[in-house]
Amino acid sequence: AQIQDNLRAERPPRDIAQVPTPTPPPAPTDTPAAPEEPTAAPTEAVAAVPMTAQEAYEFVLAEMPPDQAVDAGIIEMQTSALGFLQPDGTSTSWSVKLYSPATEKMTTAFFVEGQMQQFQTVDVSRDTNPVFFENTVILDTERIYDLAADASGDITAAGFVPSVALIRYPLDETLPTWYVNYSNPGTYEVVFTVIIDARSGEVIQALDTR
Repeated sequence: AQIQDNLRAERPPRDIAQVPTPTPPPAPTDTPAAPEEPTAAPTEAVAAVPMTAQEAYEFVLAEMPPDQAVDAGIIEMQTSALGFLQPDGTSTSWSVKLYSPATEKMTTAFFVEGQMQQFQTVDVSRDTNPVFFENTVILDTERIYDLAADASGDITAAGFVPSVALIRYPLDETLPTWYVNYSNPGTYEVVFTVIIDARSGEVIQALDTR
């Protein structure tokens, strides 16, 4: 589904040409009239579009050339403090990195207020051996939110908010994990972290750092 709508204004029909009526010159005055100040054209506010990880992934995949999209895997995905994860698994701020082994290209996209602000593709040699995750990882971030909520107890009731990141597990780089970091929305200090196996949904660790 197209997440961002394109608005197209219709051109009004051209008026029938009329013979112009001469305009008399203005009467001379002692003080010349001040020029009119230009008026800025009104701009229409764009509503933020919240997305799940699955929707952000599919959006970026659809923007990629077919030869890259056909085998693209996820290197990492994460939200930012500009858009904390909501109970329905959505956020308005995502960064997404996908890698195509066949073309050896990595694509990075950033979403702010649910709108894609940057889309960049660079060459990445196979020799660098970038780790990417098969498309069998859990991208249902509502499920991730619920799993983390169960493991963290009443942390959200205390006013802390979650951000998420799909990254490699530091103790096993072959294991993709969801990190759910709960932080103070004012200071961004992380106070609780839940680490979830991104394939099975098993909670690996729950760390209270308060």
